[in-house]
Amino acid sequence: MNESDKPLIFISCGQYTDRERGLGGDICRLIQEIRPDLEPYFAQNQSTLEGLSGNILKALHSAAGFICVMHERGE
Repeated sequence: MNESDKPLIFISCGQYTDRERGLGGDICRLIQEIRPDLEPYFAQNQSTLEGLSGNILKALHSAAGFICVMHERGE
């Protein structure tokens, strides 16, 4: 599962802007506050192939839940 043995909740949220990264962090804090029995995972600062395969895909595979935030792009 993960280091804490709590069910993992994968948070997919844009990280292009500070606002998007802030929202992902806010979601993590909210999960920790209202569901301390769950472990949020926000894949911030994962920009290498090793980070993708070793961390993100592993977390997705073991996740008990998934939260996806869609952001408007372009015009």
